[in-house]
Amino acid sequence: MEEKMSKGLKRMLLVLNCTMLGLGNVGGPLLSRLYFLKGGKGVWISSCLETAGWPFMALPLAISYLYR
Repeated sequence: MEEKMSKGLKRMLLVLNCTMLGLGNVGGPLLSRLYFLKGGKGVWISSCLETAGWPFMALPLAISYLYR
C-alpha cells in the first residue's frame, strides 16, 4: 500500500519552497550589493551565496523523500 501526502502538506511544502525561492532571489543580490558598498573587494561572496543556501532546502526535500 502506497502512502500519499495530504493536500495540506503538499500546499505547505509548495508555499515554503516559493517563500525560500523568493527570499533567495531578492536577498542574494541585496547582500552582494551591501557587501561591495561597504568596501568588500573579494569575489568570494557570490560563490558563498550560491552554495550556502542548500541547507535551507534540506527540510522540504527530506519531508518529500519520506512520503515518496
